[in-house]
Amino acid sequence: MKLSLTSFFSQKTTSTSTDYIDKLKHIAQKKNLFFFSDVAIYHHARTYILPLIMFDPQRGLYLFEIKEWDYTRLQKANIVQEESSPAENTLAYHSMQQVIYEKLDELSHTRNLPIYNYLICTHLTSQEYAQLPETLQKYLPQNTIIFQDTKEHTIYEILFFNKKPLPIPLSTHTILGSLFIQYTFIKEDKPYFANKEQRAFIDTSLHSLTTLLAPPKSGATQTILLKAVVEILRAPYKKVLIIKPNTLSKDILQKQLIALIEHAIIEFDFTALEILTPQELIIRHLHKLKKQPFSHISLSCIEPSLMKKKFSVADIIFCDDVAFLDAPFIEYLKHIQKKKKLVLVNTHEDTYTFSLQHTYLPAKRKIYFYETNPLAKTMHLVASLYTQFPQDTILIVSSVETKEKLFEDMQSFVQAPLSCIDATQHLIHNTLQNILLASYHEIIDIEADHLIALDTSKHTKEELEYALFIASKNTYVVYEEETQSLQDLKEKYENNKDR
Repeated sequence: MKLSLTSFFSQKTTSTSTDYIDKLKHIAQKKNLFFFSDVAIYHHARTYILPLIMFDPQRGLYLFEIKEWDYTRLQKANIVQEESSPAENTLAYHSMQQVIYEKLDELSHTRNLPIYNYLICTHLTSQEYAQLPETLQKYLPQNTIIFQDTKEHTIYEILFFNKKPLPIPLSTHTILGSLFIQYTFIKEDKPYFANKEQRAFIDTSLHSLTTLLAPPKSGATQTILLKAVVEILRAPYKKVLIIKPNTLSKDILQKQLIALIEHAIIEFDFTALEILTPQELIIRHLHKLKKQPFSHISLSCIEPSLMKKKFSVADIIFCDDVAFLDAPFIEYLKHIQKKKKLVLVNTHEDTYTFSLQHTYLPAKRKIYFYETNPLAKTMHLVASLYTQFPQDTILIVSSVETKEKLFEDMQSFVQAPLSCIDATQHLIHNTLQNILLASYHEIIDIEADHLIALDTSKHTKEELEYALFIASKNTYVVYEEETQSLQDLKEKYENNKDR
């Protein structure tokens, strides 16, 4: 049921007043609450825009409607209750509450969430309200209205006076992660609400070339996935492409996309969003030019004809993990996206458009450095870790040659299941638990409890640093030769200086 003030409201509402937004934002900041303006709820095939909404885990949701109703028009208004769609001269409290309750019930089985409705009257003072007919005041209670002359401290009292905290605080990840799927990661079938800097990137307008700098485990991959989904939801005609360095990381991201859409319960065109490896993109371009692809596609030397011809593959290309890709391939992407949009994640360039600083690694994790015989120390560490933590995943990262040798040596030494990661193969052909062996180029998006890093002198500082951020518990760097890159990393991360 919605209150309709008919006949006298032909003027269209302008954008939300900055003063009101600033006051509500300031209140939200003081109480450490979540505040959103013009935010979308995607529900099945429809999109609903909420002008202003505040979330208090201790109390519930606050919805705000903004109207330019003034005293003269309200005096002459006819009041009826109707079921029509929201319009300039209606209050849509009931309909928006229904959408919110349906969304929460379907996604998280949350019921009875407290929702408080408020009206912001940008052209009505509190004194003018006092002179309105009692019949109108009945439908517009004074304690639910923020007037033109309402001060911030009064708004604070209106919002929180006589609202006792809930016995059990509401889960931000459950409530906001169910309502706003555009800001929600899915991990192990649970929703996790994006942080402030991730949400800012998802909401931003992309440049022709956008660069995103983010440390490992900052959620950068999930952030660009959400951004890609949002771009399609806002403009279904768009074609979006995400580049992942290898087949395994591509499959992992595809699995995350499916989990996200299944959680969201929305209609989504999967054909509008593709995930490809660099080799797959180049092969597609060669086919378009009616050229036979080579048996081995090199990213360090791009076929010259590809740099001369246009190739319309997507409106937006997101290239993740750029640090693992060769520079000629990045130049190729810039060429084919000259008149479209390209997003590069973690480039080696000094300047960047956006950055994510927060990481999700536990604060208590430690990194140890050992100068000793790598193979003997690795055997000792694996035996010790497996004995203490038989359910944990142990990842050993090395060169390809060491990986193959270790696999042979450890088969008779370790009783636990032992697997070699092959990132050129699909996820279904890889086992990603127990004891894993991988090269530095095969660890993208791999998760582990413990990590042992070998062959440090053969790899770049960027590759080593990426490896150091994988384990959720401890990391062990074992080396015979100390390079400058390793010395820099020791100064930055070492936890066993006094041992």
